[in-house]
Amino acid sequence: MKGLDILRLRETMKEILRRKEARKDQLRANFGKIKREKISLQGKMQDILAYAKSHGRFFPSDKC
Repeated sequence: MKGLDILRLRETMKEILRRKEARKDQLRANFGKIKREKISLQGKMQDILAYAKSHGRFFPSDKC
């Protein structure tokens, strides 16, 4: 009877893993790890000021 329980457990785990693979988003699953960029506040402020000087009026929601 113990062997039957182990076989049932193994089949159940295979089914769970199969369902997990079926649910995986194939488009976005293999992008890899996302890493943070190191950005300095001073450098970002300089970029914003330079953009403001060259474009005159702008809104912060505009893409720089």
